[in-house]
Amino acid sequence: MGAGRKEVSEGVWRKRSGEAWVETYWNDDRSPRRDCIIAALRASFGMPASVLDVGCNAGPNLRRIAAEFPGCRLVGFDINQEAIDGAAKRFADRGLEAELSVGSYYDVLPAIPTASIDVVLSSYALAYVPTAHLQQVLADIVRIARTGLVLAEPMAFGGARQAGVLTVPWYDWRHDYAAVLAAIGVSPERISVVDLPTPGAVDSGLLVADLRAVKTV
Repeated sequence: MGAGRKEVSEGVWRKRSGEAWVETYWNDDRSPRRDCIIAALRASFGMPASVLDVGCNAGPNLRRIAAEFPGCRLVGFDINQEAIDGAAKRFADRGLEAELSVGSYYDVLPAIPTASIDVVLSSYALAYVPTAHLQQVLADIVRIARTGLVLAEPMAFGGARQAGVLTVPWYDWRHDYAAVLAAIGVSPERISVVDLPTPGAVDSGLLVADLRAVKTV
């Protein structure tokens, strides 16, 4: 029961530290998962004017987005202070502006204005939201996004890959994001999901939701 509390997975990531750990994430901007994220952003949303990276760690997604979409407003937050400090310094050293903050999904997302960001992105970040809290978090993400979502996460694809499966010691979850988005009013016709096997990412998938149609949430 305790593993389903949001504080458990947050605690795992809040306490991680070390310059080498931050540098490893910062330099992961060219991994296969980032390639797929950039391809999805470009194919579905063209040149987004702004992207919010949920659980951005040291900013590899935002670093890659800055290179691929010059002038895009970069926004991100993470539970880990050291990761955000490291990312802020590295962006500043390169003359890049990024709006970075430290905080939890449950505190940061409700404070972001409605329809204030073009695309909301997550990459193996929502996996750390327990099932009981996922609808709340996704509802905020949909509210914030003007045009769409790109979620590169471990996902349920039927068979042995069922939703709601918790793994340890990282306390990450496999969710059926399409079903939860549909439950909060996003039309299934606006959602596409593909199985996306990438090195080191078990059960990884990619979901794109085009929210440019009329929202119901």
